[in-house]
Amino acid sequence: MSNFSFFQPDQLLVYLDGVSLKMASVRLVGGKSEVQNLFYRDLASLDEAGIVEEIARGLAAVKAGTHQATVVITSKYAITKSVEVPSFDPQEIDAIVKLQASRHTPYSKEEIVCSHLNLEEILERYTKTLLTIISLGNIQKHLEVLQSAGVQVSQIRVAFEGVAQGLVQARLVGDADVTGVVMVDAEHSDFMVLCKSKPFFVRSIGIGLKQLQHAASRRELAAEVQKSTEAFLSAEPGRALGKVLVLGPDRTELTQLGTEVKSACGVPTETVHAADIVPLSASTRHSGTELFQSPTDAILLSAATLSGLAMDFTPDDLRTASNFRSRATQIFTAGGLVMVIAVLFLGVFVANAYLKNSYIKSLDKNFSAKNSEAERLMTIADQNERIRSFASQKGHVLLALTQLETILPREMYLNEMSVDAEGKVALKGTSELMSRVFSFVTEFENSPAFKTVKNDFAKSRKVDGKDMTDFGLSANLEEVR
Repeated sequence: MSNFSFFQPDQLLVYLDGVSLKMASVRLVGGKSEVQNLFYRDLASLDEAGIVEEIARGLAAVKAGTHQATVVITSKYAITKSVEVPSFDPQEIDAIVKLQASRHTPYSKEEIVCSHLNLEEILERYTKTLLTIISLGNIQKHLEVLQSAGVQVSQIRVAFEGVAQGLVQARLVGDADVTGVVMVDAEHSDFMVLCKSKPFFVRSIGIGLKQLQHAASRRELAAEVQKSTEAFLSAEPGRALGKVLVLGPDRTELTQLGTEVKSACGVPTETVHAADIVPLSASTRHSGTELFQSPTDAILLSAATLSGLAMDFTPDDLRTASNFRSRATQIFTAGGLVMVIAVLFLGVFVANAYLKNSYIKSLDKNFSAKNSEAERLMTIADQNERIRSFASQKGHVLLALTQLETILPREMYLNEMSVDAEGKVALKGTSELMSRVFSFVTEFENSPAFKTVKNDFAKSRKVDGKDMTDFGLSANLEEVR
């Protein structure tokens, strides 16, 4: 459907954290995302009805041609944890990280949405990932407000990943750099440490632009940045901080904060404004300094990297609805073009169909006796094929059981096993140790009787206070006789 891309409106981006509203419309220009229009409002004194009205004003201000939006969730709602996973396979990493997610939060698995970012490979054995968890309740309360204003949510991102990638795209951070970033928002600030162009450390600090008007708050934020830097260095002793970027609006308070951070951390510090490094339309760039004195950096940098982010926090129900709407739009666009072509050739098709139908009726009348004989022969052929199939497949289950008996460890129990006509074996069972599941997969793969072994799922649960792991595996028999 890429041929119809010129019909697509500007993309809509919404950042809503309960204290401020940021909106932007984004267009692809010369292969880069360019912010066409920008909107900011302080929501601190508004109730839900007032917020809905401001969203409506924002949609008009950014000239949104669509109400289908990408939502950027504030980083203060995110729980981040560095996790080392004993695998390099993306699917295995995803499965293991999701199993571990509930251990790092007080919420149940049903109350969270999680995603992860692969950071680096360690000792040729592990993959270090940044696990990020967001409470489903925090997402839902913002979605309800947006939906009340008529906004359809297509995907949900987290702010710190967009900020990190925006700085990398602007070449303020390189692969060889170890850089601290203090991103100042309305009522909180994010501190990140970027290594290999990825956020290895993320922390949200409850001091924002409103509090930075006071010198004591600036000193307090600088002290928290120093503590966070020390926490990072204790976890990564071989990576010294090269510089700190203080990111925020063009305000005196940011310059003063940069001085405090430099004094506290003892590293070079630079003040950066997103409006200076993100591609903006001419109308937005000349809209006035007041807009760029507001904390809009998070949405500007997220807009610049809208299609290049790895983590997605869209709940499954919203993802399904969004995919359905997208597919329906594409089908409608293609259908309109097909209808135009169909009208042009309808007369020719009708004439040809009439002539062919008459010819087929004549043939059917002349060959009716032969058709009956052909149907009888087809029925006999089908019966013969079923007999041959049964004869060739009768030993599948016995072969699978014989092979499994030799490799199944005592710590694992099979609850269900099936072998289909094509020799595909499906297993479901329970193990006392998760590690035993992964080692069994290796033994399963090394068995000469099986190929294309897949780990379909592995789920942990408690049984009488003891951890148990339910698993599912599938494979194909190597040779069927």
